[in-house]
Amino acid sequence: MRQKPVEAGGDSSVKQPSLLGCEALPPAWDFSAAAARAAETNMDQVVALLQRAIFAHQSGRPAEAVPLLRDCLAGMDERLGRKHIYTAIVLFQLALALDDAGQEDEAERVYRECLAVGRATAGLGHPKACVLMHSFTDLLRRRGKAAEAEALYKELIEAQHARSGGRFAADALLGYGILLSWLDWPADELTAYREALALFRRTGGPRRQNFLRCLNELAEALRHRGQPAEAEALLVEALPLARKRFGDRHAGTAVVLNNLAGVRLDQGRLPVSRRCWRRPATSSGRPRRFRGWGCCGPPPRR
Repeated sequence: MRQKPVEAGGDSSVKQPSLLGCEALPPAWDFSAAAARAAETNMDQVVALLQRAIFAHQSGRPAEAVPLLRDCLAGMDERLGRKHIYTAIVLFQLALALDDAGQEDEAERVYRECLAVGRATAGLGHPKACVLMHSFTDLLRRRGKAAEAEALYKELIEAQHARSGGRFAADALLGYGILLSWLDWPADELTAYREALALFRRTGGPRRQNFLRCLNELAEALRHRGQPAEAEALLVEALPLARKRFGDRHAGTAVVLNNLAGVRLDQGRLPVSRRCWRRPATSSGRPRRFRGWGCCGPPPRR
């Protein structure tokens, strides 16, 4: 199962569970806030269903999560109506589960409905809109609808710029760069990554959850475009951040080390690259499971 996206702009030190199965969400999308409101509106059973569905999905059982989420959606419709932000959250979870269960036609339909509700409620300028957009455009890409995916990301970037003055547009630009890398559009990909990194540096730098992901993605793009020296500088900057965030014995740190080793090998510095390839391991000798970078989620399915 794909690792689901997490934070989309904010302080990486804040961690809390949420209705999206993400981390560090604003109060309006926070699970504890949702649970408190649910108690006031007699929605305890609906929230319990949502908890069970998210647990089943994150445990690798998306097919089991789908009927639970449909029941949850029916409860949301009855109590809050279809055009409500909490209903959009359930629609998003249902689309993710359908996609992972292999029901792409139905997943696309639900994604489109979720996007419509999101536009009508929180709007595409909301910091968490890029979580939805990344997952939806990944599905569109896999279904051969690259032009529509690109147009949606451009709309998202414009909305994020308009609402936050650029703060959360960095996450949208990073996601756009990843989409372009999947589509193998190298020139536009580098431009998007550079713009995202510049915005990250102006709006919190290392404190932003996706800053590390942006350094790594730009470095990899530069390496594949034959610019290993600039790529190495970015990875050298990323390595202490990865160690601070993940620790030495974590696969997230190993990803940066592995990329750094490859860059140095490209420059003919084999002894140095060998030291980087000694992958961090747990006390059992196996690497820790890498739980993802940030809002943009895992590598794409090929």
